[in-house]
Amino acid sequence: MKSFLCRKFLRGCLLGTMLLLGGGTLLLYATWPEISPEAVRECSVSPGVFDVRGEPLRIWASPEGYWSLPISLDQMGEWLPKIAVAVEDRRFYSHGGVDFPALLRATIQNFRAGEVVSGGSTITSQLVRLTFPRPRTLRVKLDEFRQARTVEGLFSKKEILELYLNKAFFGGMLRGVEAASLGWFGKSCKALSPGEAALLVGLLKGPTAYRPDRNYEGAKRRRNALLASLFERGLLDETAYGMALAEPLPRRMRPFPALAPLASERLRREHAEKSRILSALDRNIQEELQRICARHIREFGSHVTLAALVVENTTGYVRGCLGNVRWGENTPGSWIDCSQVLRSPGSALKPFVYAAAFDRGYLTPDSLLADTPYGFEGRHPRNFDRIFRGPVSAGEALSLSLNVPAVRVLRMVRGNVFLSLLRRLGFSGFTRDSSYYGDALILGGCEVTLEELVRAYGVFTSDGRLPFLKWLGEEKSLSEKAVPGERIYSSGAVFLTDLCLSRSEGLPLITQRLLAKRQIRIGLKTGTSYGMRDAWTVAFTPEYTVGIWVGDPGGSPLQGVAGLRAAAPAAVEVLLALTEESSWFSPPEDVSRREICVLSGLPPGEACPATTMGWYIPGVSSGKTCTLHRMEEGKAVLHWPRELRGYERGGDIKETRGKLAIISPRENVRVFLVPERDEKILCRTEGGKPPYFWYLDGLYRGKQEKEEEPYFLSLQEGKHRLGVTDGEGQTCSISFEVLR
Repeated sequence: MKSFLCRKFLRGCLLGTMLLLGGGTLLLYATWPEISPEAVRECSVSPGVFDVRGEPLRIWASPEGYWSLPISLDQMGEWLPKIAVAVEDRRFYSHGGVDFPALLRATIQNFRAGEVVSGGSTITSQLVRLTFPRPRTLRVKLDEFRQARTVEGLFSKKEILELYLNKAFFGGMLRGVEAASLGWFGKSCKALSPGEAALLVGLLKGPTAYRPDRNYEGAKRRRNALLASLFERGLLDETAYGMALAEPLPRRMRPFPALAPLASERLRREHAEKSRILSALDRNIQEELQRICARHIREFGSHVTLAALVVENTTGYVRGCLGNVRWGENTPGSWIDCSQVLRSPGSALKPFVYAAAFDRGYLTPDSLLADTPYGFEGRHPRNFDRIFRGPVSAGEALSLSLNVPAVRVLRMVRGNVFLSLLRRLGFSGFTRDSSYYGDALILGGCEVTLEELVRAYGVFTSDGRLPFLKWLGEEKSLSEKAVPGERIYSSGAVFLTDLCLSRSEGLPLITQRLLAKRQIRIGLKTGTSYGMRDAWTVAFTPEYTVGIWVGDPGGSPLQGVAGLRAAAPAAVEVLLALTEESSWFSPPEDVSRREICVLSGLPPGEACPATTMGWYIPGVSSGKTCTLHRMEEGKAVLHWPRELRGYERGGDIKETRGKLAIISPRENVRVFLVPERDEKILCRTEGGKPPYFWYLDGLYRGKQEKEEEPYFLSLQEGKHRLGVTDGEGQTCSISFEVLR
């Protein structure tokens, strides 16, 4: 036993002496590999997407499999670099790569221990070791000292410390202080407390031995010992020392950020040459957007999802993007970026045709329109609530999203003109001519993406010019696909449209009260596609535009999913969260106010009984006087246009019903079944009187009590004949085919 201890002691003496002497003599004579500055600077990098302030949104492992996010020393905060130097190499700023007093101390410690327990390494020599990993031998140790001297001549102390802290290991696959801070504490290292920084510095000595998730007590003792040393040396005052000791240690590693996952994946694909992508997204806005939308989607089934976009109007920067609120839930379609998918917009395109009519002088917000049956028997457009209102103003018709007035306005503007306008607005899905779409062009018989829709609504916040959505924080150039800032509408037409969209009577009462309480004015338009497959809302203030889509990525009909109920509440809440004080658009120079008849919205004639003031575009809006009121035999007489005869403004208007027709499914339509899904087909009628009795292939299938409650039938492969009988005995039938 004594012989063994003696041999151990002698070995320790020998090794310690060799370290001390080797540091002084062999530094002059040993040979070592050449040092390449590029090799020292080279560091494993995890690809990542960051927000506009550099906060991480989505991080991927590096090609080597590490989580590594190199940052500058200035971004590492106050405590971590200070504690690292104090613990690892307190004479770092005074030695030239080799700390001879530390070597002497290591020799004494090795003599006492009888083995090598300390090697006298410096931060510089550890940087060399991290850059050129080799077996731990005496010769390698001496080479590291020589190379450390070379590194000191190539780099400044600041650069050496920065490189070391970016290359060091901190447990698991964490490499570098930023990745370590995110992995253990879920925040950037610049926000670390002294206690948190001490824990990470403690891991430098043993990244595996002192992992708090595996050796909690050992990691705590190591951290507390470092804090005590810092306190004794005056680097921590008593208060900071006590607070640091009281901090709990993390018991597990945190997952890396996955904010805006689908948008981040898209940016990574589009900018694959960059390892660090600085996006225009704002982490705070993104977190608020995801929180609000996740809460609002809870009332729907797991097959229903939501996509959202937030744009800063003054810059065009995309500050928030939620491609699919179900991402990561392992539900059908949860991987689809729904902000990029073409879907039917329902009524969401109506503001664009009204703006075109204002721009051409056909209408003002006070112009009278007819909300009455209009079209062919069994095929006329109907409002969502199945009620015709008779005479309405253009502003009221747009605010309430009435279908018949919108079709009348489309025919004023002409379908081919409006289709060309939609293409200029950036909608890519319009590949047919106007005869293909017909009146359905304004009622949702087309397809758009959420991103296209939000960008197009930018004309209402950008003085009529079409903005470009910018996704990168450092983006300087605009898109090359169109003329930057192309004017689509006059500023006057945009102002008049904004007036209509900011009317609150079409909103739910609870939303009206919320806006009134906050005294905030917003513009808002909803849309619901045919069969309730898509629910849309675009809401805006002068500062931000928020767009939201709700639906099933598979395209199945959704009972009760309308834009006003499904998408509007979330859009309004997001917009209110972003709005600190009320503001609205100032009237541009090309609009003015004039006296108008309260009924027709036109300049009053001598027979008009009452007038008010209304906005118009001088030199563009019609100057014709009111023709509804005329003087006959000394009396003022009201003359309704033909399409309004029999209707009184504000009266109880009943819906005119025509011949019973099946409007869903259409005649000879082909329906494709999705495997392993119990799909149903939406059955709807027009023109009849409830209740409705449905028949499939001559067999009675069920009764529909109310017209506003759609009836669904399960699908079976093959050709079918669908029939319906209404409460007055009218019948109708159509043929369709189901394919698998």
